[in-house]
Amino acid sequence: MDPISIEKIRAMRKYRRNRKQQQLLLLPALAPYLVATCAVLCLLLTSPAWFPGVCSLLVSFLLTTLPDLAIAFLLSPKCLFVVGNLIVAFLLSPKCL
Repeated sequence: MDPISIEKIRAMRKYRRNRKQQQLLLLPALAPYLVATCAVLCLLLTSPAWFPGVCSLLVSFLLTTLPDLAIAFLLSPKCLFVVGNLIVAFLLSPKCL
């Protein structure tokens, strides 16, 4: 092996090692936010009498906004392109066997 490829391998190993360390440091930093989010959601979902305004907004979002977003996604050109390609692949797959 030449010195350039050895240096390249060392750099790649160092990069992977540093990336793993950064990922391990990220998890404890996100844990308090995750716990707080779960606690707030549990409070909201277990007792709607505590936050009636928030619960009504949540219900409004789930029943009106979310279906509109789903329909907008399903009728988007990207989604129709992917669905069309899946249909073509499904129809051509028996002919290839």
